[in-house]
Amino acid sequence: MRIRKVIPTATQETSTTISEIENTTSQAVSRMDEGTQRVSQGVEKVAEAARSMVAIRAGSANVVASVSEISSALEEQRRATDDVARNVETVTERARQNSQAVNSVADSASRLEAVAETLQKATSRFVV
Repeated sequence: MRIRKVIPTATQETSTTISEIENTTSQAVSRMDEGTQRVSQGVEKVAEAARSMVAIRAGSANVVASVSEISSALEEQRRATDDVARNVETVTERARQNSQAVNSVADSASRLEAVAETLQKATSRFVV
């Protein structure tokens, strides 16, 4: 008779234990689902960050290419400026030489005029 008294209690305890296990398992599954969702969200954020990094890298490559082009253009402009400066120096030197030549021609013309006047005076004494 003792078994008849224990069986209902044991059945009740077993039923309670099974309910507790089911509740605990349900909570564990729920938490695992939440964890899986968070991991999925994290994976998406990492993928988004990776896409952003790729875009940043591409942008950086474009900036480097632009800086290189600007540097090349500046070097070309420096060479052109050097050429212009040399040409200005050449023109200045030629202008100085021309000025000296004009002064020399003017001096020669003045002397030639003086010689012409002297010859004019000398020949005016002779009457033909």
